[in-house]
Amino acid sequence: MWFGAALPILIHLLNGLQRHYPNLPFIPLHFTLNPLLIDKPWSAMRSLSILIYPSIIGFTYLLSLDVSFSFWFFYLLYKLQSVVVLASGAPFSGWTLANRQEMGGYISLIIFVFWLARRHVWGVICKAFSHQPQIDDSNEPLTYRVALVALILSTYLIALLSSIIGLSFWLAVGVMLCFYMMAIVLTWMVTDGGFLFLLAIFRPSDYLMIAFGSARFRDQDHTILTFEKTMMFDLREFIMPHVMNSFKASDAVQLRRPQLMLAMFLAMVVGLGVAYYSGLMTWYYKGGHNMGYWFDPEPWNRLTTYLNFPRQTAWLELSFIGLGMLVMGLLIFMRYRFLWWRVHPLGYAMTTSWAPFTVWSSFFIGWICKTVILKIGGFKLFRQCQPFFLGMVFGEALIGGMWIIASLFTKVGYRLMPG
Repeated sequence: MWFGAALPILIHLLNGLQRHYPNLPFIPLHFTLNPLLIDKPWSAMRSLSILIYPSIIGFTYLLSLDVSFSFWFFYLLYKLQSVVVLASGAPFSGWTLANRQEMGGYISLIIFVFWLARRHVWGVICKAFSHQPQIDDSNEPLTYRVALVALILSTYLIALLSSIIGLSFWLAVGVMLCFYMMAIVLTWMVTDGGFLFLLAIFRPSDYLMIAFGSARFRDQDHTILTFEKTMMFDLREFIMPHVMNSFKASDAVQLRRPQLMLAMFLAMVVGLGVAYYSGLMTWYYKGGHNMGYWFDPEPWNRLTTYLNFPRQTAWLELSFIGLGMLVMGLLIFMRYRFLWWRVHPLGYAMTTSWAPFTVWSSFFIGWICKTVILKIGGFKLFRQCQPFFLGMVFGEALIGGMWIIASLFTKVGYRLMPG
């Protein structure tokens, strides 16, 4: 394990010192392929980079081969699809085609998740609205009745508050339902697929704008929905997957879920207080607009487009969403019908997001390492090499924490992981 930990520690120790002393050598871990992709149609693959993160390589080694393979395979397939679209002279971009397919994939995934859980969901509904002694919810974080009623009331309250500030009530309900769908799918990506980096590159309202057209909604609806970017878009810090994993882990140590729920609730209250205070202090100290180069103006640019160029139902994009539903449905069918099928459907639902752009190459390296080791020495060699890859995860986390502490005193930052 310590040999594996030594690799990222030495690399980041040297690179971190180079930030303080520029004359020291630097070990590059990031390589851009953009200079090789200048001419059309290959320019459609830009931006394409190789970013090496030892901890992600180690983490990928622990994943199943079909998950790690699908993560980088579908990303490169999306890039090649963009080349074909550009070469064909199509009136849409490769990104639009892939992103709308991704949106359709979410719909198929949520249908599949509810189909798998149909008996449990029906049991929850029966327990919530009738007395069903054979259904035991005593060890659930909340009783089924409390959870279901709280879900309905909180959704109504959010829609009501949104309508008070000017957003259409039913538009608010539609946005919340689309957000719930995205939340469940993203959580399932972590709990079932083991992904460590999540980001959906579309908003819940995108489904409604494409299906009904932006011209159907009022200007004030579009204005208020700009805040959707803050609350529902960049979900890298989304807590629902961590909550679900914590509940599952509590079973292993025989900790009752209601007790864990209370502890997590208190931690969230403290975390929110610290986050609000530190966020406001940082924004006032640095200047809010100075802290982002694309995130801050993007919602307002989007609003300007909606107000100045309203459009009707986007039938072409709807067809792409339908295509994504069909492809995802086929991938799910093949995955759960045939044991020899080695392509995981979750990779198809993450093609255009920031996550595969930053870590696809590390997933590829981890997948190659695990494949070769299993081919050479089988499961025995895989278990023998496991401490080395766990050490890579531990080592990068350790040196990263050390540089964070050091930067508090030196005021010189050093970033290890993708932003």
